[in-house]
Amino acid sequence: MTRRVVVTGVGCLHAMGIGNEAFFGGVDSMRRPVEPLPQSFRQGYTFKTGHRIPLPEFDMASFGIRTPMGKVMQPEDRMAVQAAKFALEDAGVGMKETRDGWTTDLPEETGVLLGVGFTGLETALDGYLAHNGIRLESRGRPGYHRMTIPMLMTNSPAAWCGILFGIHGRVHTVNAACASGTIAIGEAFEKIRSGTMPAALCGGVENLQESTGAVLRGFDQLGVCTRSADGDPRPFSDGRTGFLFSEGGACVLVLEERGMALARGARVLAEIVEYQENNDAHSIVQLAPDGRKLKELVRKVLGGREIQLINAHGTGTTENDRIESEVVREIWPGERSRPWVQATKSLLGHTFGAGGAFEAAICARGLHEGRWHGTPCSEPVEGMRVLDRSADLDLRTVLTLSLGFGGHNAALVMEKHVP
Repeated sequence: MTRRVVVTGVGCLHAMGIGNEAFFGGVDSMRRPVEPLPQSFRQGYTFKTGHRIPLPEFDMASFGIRTPMGKVMQPEDRMAVQAAKFALEDAGVGMKETRDGWTTDLPEETGVLLGVGFTGLETALDGYLAHNGIRLESRGRPGYHRMTIPMLMTNSPAAWCGILFGIHGRVHTVNAACASGTIAIGEAFEKIRSGTMPAALCGGVENLQESTGAVLRGFDQLGVCTRSADGDPRPFSDGRTGFLFSEGGACVLVLEERGMALARGARVLAEIVEYQENNDAHSIVQLAPDGRKLKELVRKVLGGREIQLINAHGTGTTENDRIESEVVREIWPGERSRPWVQATKSLLGHTFGAGGAFEAAICARGLHEGRWHGTPCSEPVEGMRVLDRSADLDLRTVLTLSLGFGGHNAALVMEKHVP
């Protein structure tokens, strides 16, 4: 029997806002928490981009998370745990505090699937410097941490969620670059739909923080970062400038089998009705220029459904925007029938492994509350119905797309839940 899968909670943590109220308030206002690059980035390299969105600063204890293990948790681990707690609270899941964390009312077979792009880059650098006795003037002399290996493990964000929330089902991470968050949600959806799991914490987390700018330099040298004077990437605009680099954040969704969710009296934000992924098999860093596999993906995931909005990958890079725009114009040749398009990365920046999760959470909340954020765009690409200001729209079905370095394409279709 094919089971129905619903979203019952989301938890968001980003420089835009810590917690759902602050986060969605910032998104609705179309505020962009952008900063000029710090002087410490400019010591040995001349950046073409001049802006970034910093990693959010927060204290877990102020949100009720007190664990002695916090000292050996990386920022991505702490963000994942905090976002999971926000999501569980938003879903109305019963939680009982224990000495080492919590237990929840979710079934023991519940899983954790988190998308991750990179982990522990600064810790790895510090370990290398300490091991080789190298002292950088900008960093002092780092020590070699005895927990370096578990701190670097890519599975750590999901593992810490499993440990602290007492989750004993399938717990692991998904790595598919910028599509990681969407693929993690899609895999959780498939497992719940097939009966493999009753519920899941899923989404994405990213930490690209590094005090000298070495990580950002890698993206800057690829030529993909915005060069605008104000950091505005302007996706789907004739004046698009490249993506706005974000040091990261975390977003976790609670997915449940619909019958179980309704039985416990849960509020349902949205229903996930389909998921698909494929691969361009073209380049490690570029989309296939003809967009053929992306078009196939969109047609397959839609399955004949009519949608009213696309939350696009929307990075603001020249080729990404061109290809996504061509896909939209080909699949919806009639201008009147074209769905609205929004680009969340225009506000949050590109959060890599977490990006698809933020976009899915925005779609779920939008379907439930009817509120959709705008995308700053003064000169939209021909034929694109860019939602250029936040609006109240009663939408039934939406599509969210993620495209990752390595050719990863992933898509989710979500619907307004009808009891």
